[in-house]
Amino acid sequence: MPHMEIAQNGHQNKDRNYLSIKDRVANVIFPIIHEVRTPIASIVAAIGIIDDLLKDGRPQDIQEAREFIADILTTGNTLEEIYERFCKSVNANTPTISAFQAASDGEICSIKELLNKVGQMLTPIAAEKKITISNEVPKEMPLVVYCDTTYLLQVITNLVINAIKFSPQGARVKIKCNPSPDHSTFNISVEDTGPGIPPTEVERIFEAGYRVHSNEKGQGLGLSLVKDLLEILHGTIQVDSRLNAGSTFTVTLPLIPFY
Repeated sequence: MPHMEIAQNGHQNKDRNYLSIKDRVANVIFPIIHEVRTPIASIVAAIGIIDDLLKDGRPQDIQEAREFIADILTTGNTLEEIYERFCKSVNANTPTISAFQAASDGEICSIKELLNKVGQMLTPIAAEKKITISNEVPKEMPLVVYCDTTYLLQVITNLVINAIKFSPQGARVKIKCNPSPDHSTFNISVEDTGPGIPPTEVERIFEAGYRVHSNEKGQGLGLSLVKDLLEILHGTIQVDSRLNAGSTFTVTLPLIPFY
């Protein structure tokens, strides 16, 4: 075989190896970075607010600062959970996004506490736009259910982050939870008052890397991760969106009460 042909084959093999490594990095690292980015942004926002509150030193400001410190502690615990799940996936000797996603267990989950945790973690980010986060859990919803708390938290967090991102200043993001009439499933919906999604774009918003607005920051992984996690949770998601009137994302999951 001529030397030039051998050299070309060598370069092609190197290129293939490079692309293979690049794909593995993209499949594993980017989703993990995306999960970590929100808690870090929340911590940074909370520290900025605390700094402003402590400048005057008024008692009411100090109390509010303490509340944001509590938010930081909650968010820090979330980061620790992500880290532990990553370690599980590495220890399984299968460092893929599937292993990372699968490295979690079902457990007893209080939906009300979970939604409160989402609100607490994202309040510092919402505060930057003076956005209020509210959640509603009706009395007929079981106090606790059996599900994967870590993934459900990530799903709702990603949806609320999206709602905050596209809502105008001073808006309200609503999180609602309702059981189905026969109590076989339950819904969690996240409603915003943003610009809405064009009908032709709705089918594509769950594609990895796809962004409705070309000037949108980030890798476009948020809704793609939501879809992947819901597959693991045996759940589905629906989108109701109207231009200039906002969007509502509704997650439906099996309702397994724990009494």
